[in-house]
Formats: sequence, C-alpha cells, structure tokens
Amino acid sequence: MVGLLLTVLVGILLSLNTDARNVLASIAKTMPALAGIVAKCDSSIKSPTWNDKKITAHHGIIPTQQAADGSKFSEEEWKIYRLIAERYIANFLPSPEYLACSIELRIANERFSAKGRLVTKLGWEAAAGVGDEEKTDDEGQALPELKAGLQLPVSGVDCKEERTKPPAAFTEGTLIRAMDNIHLAVDDPQSKKFLKEGDGIGTSATRVAIIAELKRKKYLEARGKKIVATELGNHLLQVVPDVMKNPVLTALFERILREVELGKVPLDVFIEKQEQLVINELNRVRKWLKAQLLIASFQSPCGITRDMSQIPTARLEPGAVALDSHD
Repeated sequence: MVGLLLTVLVGILLSLNTDARNVLASIAKTMPALAGIVAKCDSSIKSPTWNDKKITAHHGIIPTQQAADGSKFSEEEWKIYRLIAERYIANFLPSPEYLACSIELRIANERFSAKGRLVTKLGWEAAAGVGDEEKTDDEGQALPELKAGLQLPVSGVDCKEERTKPPAAFTEGTLIRAMDNIHLAVDDPQSKKFLKEGDGIGTSATRVAIIAELKRKKYLEARGKKIVATELGNHLLQVVPDVMKNPVLTALFERILREVELGKVPLDVFIEKQEQLVINELNRVRKWLKAQLLIASFQSPCGITRDMSQIPTARLEPGAVALDSHD
C-alpha cells in the first residue's frame, strides 16, 4: 500500500512538473521578450505559492499551456498577460541573495542611521516588477565602506521646514491591499490581533467585485487613478451605525461563513444571528428616535435633529457574534 501511494505521489509531482514546463514554454512563445528569463526557470522548484490548503473557490490566475500570438494582443491585453506571466515565472526562480549593511553615526549626541544592500543574485526579482512593492526608497542604495570608530567630517547641515501631509488617496491597487491588511487601520489591540489573524475585508477573489459594486451604487468613484467616496458614500457613513462600519464584524462573518462551508456551523444559525444583530440595531435606532421626539415635544416642531450620526451604538468586540454548533 505504501509503495502504491508513493508511486501515485511521484506521478502527481511529475505531472505538475510537466504542466509547469508546458506553461513556461507557452509563455516564451506567446511573449518572446520573456524567453530569456523563462530559460533561467527551474520547473522543479516547489514555491510556497502552491498550497492547496489555501485554495477556496479557485486557484490564482495563471497562463495556460496554449501559446498565442502575442503580437496580436491589444496594449491592455499585452500588459495583463505580461503581468500574470511574470508572477508565474517568479515562482520558478531561486530566492534573491544580497549583502545587507547599515551605518550608524553620532553627531552632537544625535543618532543617524542608513541602510543599504548589494544584490548578489537577482533570483525571482529578475522577473520585472516583482518585489519592487516592498522596497523603501533607500533600501537599495550603495553605502561607502567604513570601519567602526572612524571619525568623519560633517560636510554640511540642511534644515527643512515641512508640514505634515494627509494620507494619499487610494488607488484601486492600494485600496485592495488596505482591505487585505485592514488590521493596520485599527487602533484597538484586541481587534487588531483578531483582524490580523483573519482575511481582512472580503477575500482575494471578491475584493475587486466589492469595489466595482460600490462604484455601481455611486458610493465610490474614480478620479483619474484615485478612488474617492462620493457625497452619497459620505452620507451613508454618517447614518450607518458604528457597529455596521466596524471591520471586525465583516471579519467575523467571513470566519463564520468558512465554518458554515466546512459544516461546523449550521447555515440557519448564522442567518438567525445576523437577523438578531440587525433587529438589535433597529431597536436601538427606534429608542433614540423616540427619545428625540419626546424632547422635541417640549421644543418647537423644528427642534428635531436629523443628524443620524448622533445615534448611540454599541461597541463591537471580537467574538460578540461568534457562533459555535452549541448555540
């Protein structure tokens, strides 16, 4: 039995290896500009990207084994195919290697530091555009060779007066990354920890669709490359209770839906909990409105506020709507 299983496993690995070679060959034929980097690929490399345990609805988009005539692609088609192909190629190249160095200087009891690195092997970074997102402006700078304790003259001092700037507006790409790393936008330590362990807002397969739907409903709009909230979107944020805007709620629902998918939580229990959450919020709004009407009865008819953002809402804690099969 063990021998049979090993034979099957080897057969699967050989099949995957053959598929990879065929896909790489089709990339080289479709886009000859990538043929040079494809020639450096090792189809036997098992990248952490290939992880069946993390596949839910479908695997990532990859080129097929069918070659095409890349010269007939439109400009957009060419860019999309190249982007996907480069990401695929990167999985069959070795890890980059570099020498990292840092310098620490003290001037008038103040500490200054600089970091740099010297790349000795590009590895998967040779696939254009891969790896650049994580680099800071000075990570790749060349630093002079120095020795500890060396005394250096100060060639000059510049003093610049600058003002703080608001965060840059989102592009569709940065918005998707922010949705994936929503824990970075949360201050509460418990919520931050909970969100970091989850998948953020939506999944990698649904985030683009979520943004498209918000645009369709006129809550978001594109201004050039920027994605901004519309007047309608800002109004929605003012009237929706805080609990509904809390990313912890979305993360909880995503986690529970995975439990439903695995059969660990009955679907009707999840729906019941959602209905109860909505009912509780509606009751909270009704009580607030009733209190406003009572106050207004002792004031002029125009004294009723219409600022729904003043409605008190409950604080959502991680686990507040958590489910298990015993509920």
